[in-house]
Amino acid sequence: MTPESSPFRPGQPAPVRYFVGRSAEVERLRGMVRGSAQGRLGVGFVSGERGIGKSSLTRFVRHLAEREHDAVGCHVFLGGVNDLGDALRRTFEHLLNESVDKPWHRQLQAFFGDRVRKVGLFGVTFELDLPERELSTVKRSFAASVRRLLDSLKADKRSLLLILDDINGLAGSDEFANWLKSTVDEIATSEQETRLCLLVVGLDARRRELVRRQPSRAGARRAGQLPPPHAGSRRAGVRSGNPGRAPLPDSSSRAVRAHGVPADREEVSRRACRMPT
Repeated sequence: MTPESSPFRPGQPAPVRYFVGRSAEVERLRGMVRGSAQGRLGVGFVSGERGIGKSSLTRFVRHLAEREHDAVGCHVFLGGVNDLGDALRRTFEHLLNESVDKPWHRQLQAFFGDRVRKVGLFGVTFELDLPERELSTVKRSFAASVRRLLDSLKADKRSLLLILDDINGLAGSDEFANWLKSTVDEIATSEQETRLCLLVVGLDARRRELVRRQPSRAGARRAGQLPPPHAGSRRAGVRSGNPGRAPLPDSSSRAVRAHGVPADREEVSRRACRMPT
């Protein structure tokens, strides 16, 4: 398959109903989502060449997570964002705006309280008015914020699938790399349950940049890489019709406990995401 014939385009995920293939990668990510719904932290980095289908893959997994595990899915594109506080504000704003037609939107709006304001000429758009002091608190206490958020939605939802896509600007930030590590370590070592699955999506060069900026990676255990796709599921193809449904494996996904950056936990590697020519 040549780049010209590839159905994937940067920033344009394939529609869920057309997504087929990548069964090994889908199953691995489904296992992480399933584990988070059971109270086990899931962290992963989905990397690959530009236009290879990273966003389409995670969008499809989000669809399965919402349908099969009562998860709150939030897939936010952070292209051009260089500041951690801005990234977190945009993430929560995206969650607010994407849930407008959901029955639990009122609970979500109530959770943010008077920090929510409505704007827009051609439709209602929600913005979060978070002063720098509160953004700093969210940075330091992100895990606690997620727990409170899920507690406000516990009647309707079981877990949060957070997909941070297009992190090109953030990957060059020491603040983001340190926040990511400290947040994951805090959740992994806390006695309080945090039903979160966090997927970071970007070019493989950005993954390596995050690793470089996190010195503690030298002592981290690698959770493993996916092998090259099998012949029967090599392509992240797109076709009309309903996507196939692979059965869930009997064994539950492994809890992620090793310290370090997400690349050293659950990585959908560039090698696994390479499209055959």
